[in-house]
Amino acid sequence: MVPDVPGVYAYAELAELRGLTVTQTWMYVGQGRSLSTRLSRHQVHTETNRHLRDWLHRNGERRLHYAEVDVAMLDQVERDLISQLRPLFNRKLFPQHSLST
Repeated sequence: MVPDVPGVYAYAELAELRGLTVTQTWMYVGQGRSLSTRLSRHQVHTETNRHLRDWLHRNGERRLHYAEVDVAMLDQVERDLISQLRPLFNRKLFPQHSLST
């Protein structure tokens, strides 16, 4: 169960060989002031991003990653993740740059 905290999340599609993940393709990165509320909006019947909706409807191995993030940093962390991961279904991509720690 996803906690009711501010944070970022990323959906990934997995390719497995004999039960082991061999590749992970990043599909979508998002953020929310409440991860549980935001993720509940990604339902097949309500999703507005057509590509993400179709992907959610298909069978396949997928994984949801999420992290709690301070509300003041949500936009920056989301942009950094989109720029580094280059998810297939995000409508806006950002220039790649090195992440600062």
